[in-house]
Amino acid sequence: MNSREQERWKIQPIVTDEWMPLFLERLKGGQCIKLSPIGMSMYPCLVEARDSVILQEPRAAIKRGDICLYRRENGLYVLHRVHHVNDSGVYMLGDHETWIEGPLRQSQILAVAKSIIRKGQLYDCSNCRRYQIYWRLWLGLRVLRPYILEGWSTVHSKKFTRRKIRE
Repeated sequence: MNSREQERWKIQPIVTDEWMPLFLERLKGGQCIKLSPIGMSMYPCLVEARDSVILQEPRAAIKRGDICLYRRENGLYVLHRVHHVNDSGVYMLGDHETWIEGPLRQSQILAVAKSIIRKGQLYDCSNCRRYQIYWRLWLGLRVLRPYILEGWSTVHSKKFTRRKIRE
């Protein structure tokens, strides 16, 4: 939605600090919440304005591969995947990043993804074999991600260019 449409409909963005306490309250009450990511840090798994995650309060130990909502020391809320956990804390990594963030304290982890909705399809994070293969492979390819994503974007831009020429 562009700024002209926002003006027309008088849409006002809501600051995360205003609505997040409501979400966290519901999580503590045992409810799940649906959250749509903003930004590219979880691409290609999650795409902004298309995909979403179903979050729940962490019920078991956080483990490698979990997608977690956490709060950084600066107050920013982030949705990333767990790279590894050790005695120092939890280390996080966005799917579109190569830099590992951490250690985070367990208390900074606010929610964990129960499932994801990708291209309209629901995937259970703990039982979907296809999803399990994806995140294991993608975490293993961390150092190659820049090259993979560059190749991916080159292929997609060529497809887009060919489509435009045909039209």
